[in-house]
Amino acid sequence: MIKINFKNNKGYTLLFAVIVSSIVLSVGISIMNISRKEFQLAVASRDSVSAFYAADTGFECALNQDNYFATNTPGISITCLNQSITMFVTFPNTFPGGNDGTGLFSFDLRMGATSKACAKVSVLKYYALDTSLNSLVPTSRIESKGYNVGWNTANNTCSVNSPNR
Repeated sequence: MIKINFKNNKGYTLLFAVIVSSIVLSVGISIMNISRKEFQLAVASRDSVSAFYAADTGFECALNQDNYFATNTPGISITCLNQSITMFVTFPNTFPGGNDGTGLFSFDLRMGATSKACAKVSVLKYYALDTSLNSLVPTSRIESKGYNVGWNTANNTCSVNSPNR
């Protein structure tokens, strides 16, 4: 009869279980870390798209209301996204027919009633020389900056600083 001495194999099962558990745990932690990074990337992408759409909406609003900037006085109100928006004027507006014809209008636009996304829009109106006509023509420069968060409901401005902005 053959005798097997099991005294030399004590603890092998325990060692094997610890090694397998360590491998499974490291694979699980790696998968969790990849999932967390993918989630952060998806959130950043969503916020980026939200800010882009906010900027685009602000630009389209200013473009649709461009004639009001040239023909009305400071303090005018326009309507965009069912919101009545009052313009802020930085430079005196001398349109129509003024000497320099420079006026900088700016406004903040909220993207929806429950949204925190917003846009800061500025419209610079000035006369530029058109060489083909050899005369001054009214010109607009529209700048729209979109933000995924930042709407301040207390004073209806796009001014809240946030680490996620």
